[in-house]
Amino acid sequence: DEVEALWAKMVRDGVKPDQMDLARLFAAAPSHDILQRMADDAARCGAFEIKMETAKALESGPWRARYERVDTDEGVTSHGQLRRLALDSDDKAALRKALLDRAEAGARPDGVRLLKEFGERWDEHVHEDSEKRRREGRKPAVRVCVDGANVAWYGQNHSRGGFSHAQLDHAMSRLSQLFDDEAYEPTLFLPRKHVKRLHGHRRKLVESWSSFLIDVPRGVDDDWFWMRATLSDESEHAFAVTNDAARDHHLAHVAPRAFRR
Repeated sequence: DEVEALWAKMVRDGVKPDQMDLARLFAAAPSHDILQRMADDAARCGAFEIKMETAKALESGPWRARYERVDTDEGVTSHGQLRRLALDSDDKAALRKALLDRAEAGARPDGVRLLKEFGERWDEHVHEDSEKRRREGRKPAVRVCVDGANVAWYGQNHSRGGFSHAQLDHAMSRLSQLFDDEAYEPTLFLPRKHVKRLHGHRRKLVESWSSFLIDVPRGVDDDWFWMRATLSDESEHAFAVTNDAARDHHLAHVAPRAFRR
C-alpha cells in the first residue's frame, strides 16, 4: 500500500523518477500488479526517455515486452549477455564541452586552465600509448580511472572514520585482480592534500602508487579530472571507479543521455 500510494502521488505531482528511483520502487513493490501499474504509468507520463522514432519502430514491429532478471555483475539474462553501450565520439565531445563549461562557470580561472592542460596531456598520452600497443601487437588498454577520495571515504561516516589510505590501497590491489595484466592501466586521482605532508605508513602507500597517481592541485575539483580522463577519443575501454554517481555535477543537464551512460 505504501509503494502504491507513493507512486500515485509521484504521478499526480508530475514527478519523473530517474532510473535509480524506479529501481528502488520496483525493489520495494510487493506484487506483480503494482509493478505493472508503475511500468504503464511511467511509460504514459514520459518517465522513460524514448525518442519518437524509436517508439514508432517499437509499435510497428513484432515486439513484446516482458520482465527480465539481469545479473548486475555480469549483465547476463535468460536470453544471453547484454551488450555494453559505449560512448561514441559525439557523446564524448559533448561531455568534454559540458565539463569545461561547468568548470568555467564555477572555478577560478587557473582551475579551468589546469583542467584544459591536463586534458591535452592526457589525450596525447593515451594516443601515444595506444599507437605503441598497436605497433607491438599488444592488447588495447583498459583504462581504469579511480576517484581516490571517494573510495577512501567510503563507509567512513562513523566516530572513528576518516580518509583511509589503507582502504584505498586495498581497493587498488583488488582492482588489479579484475583485469587482464597486459591491458590493465590504472590511474588514481587524489586531491593534493591527501598526498603531501604524510608520514609513516600513509606516506609509504602514496609512494607505492607513484607510477599511476595523479595528485590534483588544491582548490580544483578532483572529480573533473577523473571524469575528463574517461573521455579520450581512442577506441578502447575506459572505466571510472567511484560511488558518488557525480550527482553534484550538472553535466546531466547539458548532455543527459551521454552522462548517464
